[in-house]
Amino acid sequence: MGEVYRSVACNYSQSSDRRRQMPRIWRLSYLTLLVISVYFCFTLRIGAQTSDSQPNDADKTWTATTESQSDNVNPTRTTESHSQHGNRTLDTQTVQRLGTDGHFEPYQDIEKETVKVDSTTVRTITRAFARDSGGGKTLVQVTDEEKHTLPGGGSNLVRSVSNPDSSGNLQLVQRQVAQTKKISKSVEETNTTFMFRLRANSCSTRSRLS
Repeated sequence: MGEVYRSVACNYSQSSDRRRQMPRIWRLSYLTLLVISVYFCFTLRIGAQTSDSQPNDADKTWTATTESQSDNVNPTRTTESHSQHGNRTLDTQTVQRLGTDGHFEPYQDIEKETVKVDSTTVRTITRAFARDSGGGKTLVQVTDEEKHTLPGGGSNLVRSVSNPDSSGNLQLVQRQVAQTKKISKSVEETNTTFMFRLRANSCSTRSRLS
């Protein structure tokens, strides 16, 4: 894609400092993805437990609607849907927030498409959309992830994050490569490398999961 990436050894806290030095538009896009990703994974699990149509139905399709209210936080309403056909799964999430007129209005949408390419490879594409005052959808980020399962329980994962530029063309802003291997029956080790566009860093982290 003609992009040049510079690798610099650093730890996680140093990587965070470098990200804070990035132009405001890239920093906000990164934070937006992080918040949306965590929120999506968390609420999707809750929705599955309270769905209107249980996920074990024959067509493997269900929907769920939940509302969230707490002090000092604007109430939200989240509608999720899940459908599975063959090797393809589609999860969508629509979030509404309470407007000044007392009615819920569109806020953000996430579409997650998962395809089982073969017995060892799964590809997932997640698209995040923001909503304008008129309810129109604007693409703000695309995450493309491919995971390969290795013999012995290990895996290789490559994740690319792209943002649209002023013309709507997707530009790669982050790339993540994670290699996981089994250390023992109950322990695995993951080496992860992050590369960022502009003031790029390459950071390696290790973690043991038991």
